[in-house]
Amino acid sequence: METSRTDTWSERLGDWVAGLGGNEEGLPRTHLHRRFSAEAFRSLPGFAEAADLERFIARYPAPIMAVGGPCWDETAGLRDRFLIRPEQALKYYAAGATLELDHADLFSPELARVVGTLAGILRLPAGVTGKAIVYASPSSGGFPAHFDAYYNFVFHMGGVKRWSLWNNDNATDPVVHYEVETYPFVPPNLAPYWQGTPTPTREPPMVEELSAGSLLFLPRGIWHETAASGYSLSINITYSIPTVADLVSAAIARALLSHPHFRSTPLRLDRPAASLAEAARVLGALPPEVLAEAQGEGQDLYQIFLRGYITNFREHLAGVMDEAKRK
Repeated sequence: METSRTDTWSERLGDWVAGLGGNEEGLPRTHLHRRFSAEAFRSLPGFAEAADLERFIARYPAPIMAVGGPCWDETAGLRDRFLIRPEQALKYYAAGATLELDHADLFSPELARVVGTLAGILRLPAGVTGKAIVYASPSSGGFPAHFDAYYNFVFHMGGVKRWSLWNNDNATDPVVHYEVETYPFVPPNLAPYWQGTPTPTREPPMVEELSAGSLLFLPRGIWHETAASGYSLSINITYSIPTVADLVSAAIARALLSHPHFRSTPLRLDRPAASLAEAARVLGALPPEVLAEAQGEGQDLYQIFLRGYITNFREHLAGVMDEAKRK
């Protein structure tokens, strides 16, 4: 549904994602593709600026992921991606690499506003970890089949990209990122609930072709593979929402660490049954409210670490540049 020019950008954003949020059971488990005018998303704060790749890279002083193209050549076919310095990005892009500018909202207060506003529209909990990512492909770039542990809103800004999608009958509600090329290795935090062989290796995909003005909602865990037929640029907003296991684990750890026994570091645990009994006693006294408290805090340690790394890299680089100017 298109809206009039007098509507605010936040109202338009609410219309675009209508029906996707506000459900206590969580965000939908199926993907959704909606189409709007080619210029629609440029009205969102920071989106037009982020779509100007060369200018945005100039304000993005953190490592950038290069994927495909020259990456294969430089590693003799061993790796399809690696991090590069911002000043190298346009050279790799011109050589055919797809660029991924992760946590772009750290360098654009405007994008950060959209990430926060969308979370509010969707009624996400305070402990959600949200971010914006800019993806740019010069020609026929993309990513092999994989699934993510976060929810993804893809705002396609330009060009055409084919998305191949498969429902995940291997792992329902996965808590980790996983790539089909990794199989048959399945990591320990995925193995307990993994079943069968990867769906993309045995089932035909559902296909969505995104063009400028396409909005694709991708639930966590859905298998997907992307391929651009030419130039393609999208701005993705993703959210990592704490699982019930995250909340319970955080509450348990906090409760146990308040007792000296559980902060001790014995070289051998001589009485494991006694420790478990003491843990059960402590946990049995916990009020239900502790889970709500935990939901107000970020639980995605990987994304929290990555944000800290990128932020510190920016500050370190600024210090190096200041030192160079003084010399």
